[in-house]
Amino acid sequence: MYFHSGTSANETFVGIAADTVVTNISATADNKVGIATTTPTETLDVNGNTKINGFVQLDTTVGSPNIACSDSSHYGRMVVDPTATPAALWICGSAGWVSK
Repeated sequence: MYFHSGTSANETFVGIAADTVVTNISATADNKVGIATTTPTETLDVNGNTKINGFVQLDTTVGSPNIACSDSSHYGRMVVDPTATPAALWICGSAGWVSK
């Protein structure tokens, strides 16, 4: 059984299983959704492993990305350059943008 609590500014969806209350999904007034977190900081913020059956489509770029990659909060960002031959996957890390 699921129900929600909170105000329109911050909703929390709670699940009840075997007499244990577990917070599963939360949503904020600025349209951020958290799974296994009550304080999402991104549009979708998942705390834990993620399994996706299907495709993940990344944003695209032409050449080196013109997106911030200047500190550890940016590390892990990825974009694809489909115009490169072969197509390039750009990954943000401590060395800046690196293509693979």
